[in-house]
Amino acid sequence: MPEESRGVRRLTIPSVLTMAYKAETTIEEVVKWACLSGDEEECVCMAVMEAVVNAIVHGNREDPQKHVDLEFDVQPERISITVRD
Repeated sequence: MPEESRGVRRLTIPSVLTMAYKAETTIEEVVKWACLSGDEEECVCMAVMEAVVNAIVHGNREDPQKHVDLEFDVQPERISITVRD
């Protein structure tokens, strides 16, 4: 993994389903940044989007006053993604 692709990236979105696209765009950028294979990219994107939608719908009950926080930590041998509602 190139050194410039290491580090932490964060995103906060309101708990509104129409904002999930913003998370999806960021997730796709980060997995490309992490140099995952095509199959790995697809699996990670799908899993994280499921977590984001669950946080919006079930965790925050689609309350736009609440937020979903995502943190992406990309290191040479691992990628860690945290979704918090």
